[in-house]
Amino acid sequence: MSNGAIVGFASNFDSLDASDSAASLGGEGWQWFANVFDPTGANYLGGYFGGTNFGGASAAGLSGTPGDQQMVVYSDYGNAGDQGAGNIIEMNVYQQQAITIDDVGSTWYFSFDAAPAATNALLPPSTAIAFIKVFPNDFSTLLAFPTADTSTLAGPISEELEVTIDAGMVGGFVQFGFSNQATNYNNSAVDYDNVSFSQTSIPEPSTAILGLIGLGFLTVRRRS
Repeated sequence: MSNGAIVGFASNFDSLDASDSAASLGGEGWQWFANVFDPTGANYLGGYFGGTNFGGASAAGLSGTPGDQQMVVYSDYGNAGDQGAGNIIEMNVYQQQAITIDDVGSTWYFSFDAAPAATNALLPPSTAIAFIKVFPNDFSTLLAFPTADTSTLAGPISEELEVTIDAGMVGGFVQFGFSNQATNYNNSAVDYDNVSFSQTSIPEPSTAILGLIGLGFLTVRRRS
């Protein structure tokens, strides 16, 4: 674990209260922010921040059954004005932490499982990614932005992203989470599970274990 401001995070969502998923996700520290672009995607129209209040917007919820739950992330279908106008809504659901001098030199790994949602699973032209973002303290630019595409999932996968903190990031913020772009009420939902942000990389399967994948025993872990 880092001696600085960044601390590890892990959740499999199984213990959260699905009857009040908005409060449960906010209670775990998940936040959301939506960016809006014109129908071409070339012009930024503005954004709106929901913080940890998931009750007032469509952004994320819980799916599955008690003891085997996932976080499902989707577009803001409550934003009828932009959905109906064909504007592209980029929904971001994430955890955020501050970066201090004690974090310099540390490498952080964001690992997660992803799968097509059971209901309203993402369909083109909607897109989705997982990400780590590093911002300066004024959020004026991105200092790091590793991503993994979760738009075209044929089945469950496991993924891992990483970022190394350098001196130029001190005073800024690191975010890790999930995003989608959708419009016109198109399907955008993706399930995410077994989320971890830590200084420990999850090993890739050995050659012998990979042989079991063809028999359907494992999901594939990809490095991004």
